Amino acid sequence: RQSRLIESIFLGLPLPSIYLSQYEDGILTIVDGLQRLNTIKSFLDNKLRLCNLEYLDSCNNKTYQEIDQTLSRLQMRRFGQTQIMCFVIDYRSPNELKFDLFRRLNTGGKPLNLQEIRNCLSRPHLQEALKKMVSRDEFQQATRRSIKDTRMQAQEIALRFLYFYRKYTYENPIGDYDGNIDDQLDKLVDDLNKGSREDLDESVNRFSDAMRSAYHLFGERAFRKPSPREEKRLLPINKLLLLAISVLLAQVDYEKVTSIFKSPGCLTEKIDKLILEDQELNRAISYGTNNKWNIETAMRIIRDKILCEIFEA
Repeated sequence: RQSRLIESIFLGLPLPSIYLSQYEDGILTIVDGLQRLNTIKSFLDNKLRLCNLEYLDSCNNKTYQEIDQTLSRLQMRRFGQTQIMCFVIDYRSPNELKFDLFRRLNTGGKPLNLQEIRNCLSRPHLQEALKKMVSRDEFQQATRRSIKDTRMQAQEIALRFLYFYRKYTYENPIGDYDGNIDDQLDKLVDDLNKGSREDLDESVNRFSDAMRSAYHLFGERAFRKPSPREEKRLLPINKLLLLAISVLLAQVDYEKVTSIFKSPGCLTEKIDKLILEDQELNRAISYGTNNKWNIETAMRIIRDKILCEIFEA
């Protein structure tokens, strides 16, 4: 795909427009066209070796520097003089419009998922915080490195934690959450963009502490439903279990957790039994897991029947 884009430019074909979104301080972020710009830059830096060209097959297996000896001066000038049309979305535009435009425009070489779109519209301090949360040893150990971040699946989990951690109170575990997780995460990104790196430090550290606590309490089975009795394999991470347990454990210090529950893995059998016997919890973590009822039910049951000693101490 990258090589075909470069070939199109040499053939004189017009490039699709680039869309940029402006922040209040004037900084621009790329809404649509990042892959195109990265491809052109990579080619100019001699980091892209062309392949599978349809018309300029004499340029196959060559870099930008090497094709200078292959193509005519006119073709080389045409590449350098190619215009890239850019449209800027004004910073005063509603945030919902920016996300909606991105989804509509995002039809290029490799469509992005929702978290990748959020990442494109995130300020550097938020991008760095999410990356830090999922790359720390605490998260990797608690999940047994089973959640890949190649398409930002892990970072979406971290963003969900930030949303519900900010909403949580003992009386109302999910706050004013309306059940539309995608819209709420979009709005959270817009809100966090206005803050600073320091504003996120506490949440990042609480997430890491929650991961340490979870591994201490549940071991390698943390965030997983129990496997059938005759099997000993580990089931995949259950995202609602991860969300509920991490938000709850983030409310207390790791030292407090380990002082109450001294033995590693001491709650593994207890939560397995609860999931198998409590029909409400089992249903909550199995179907429609983004719904208000599911998330609130999972948090209340796990808190009141598994982690009650922590919250009562």
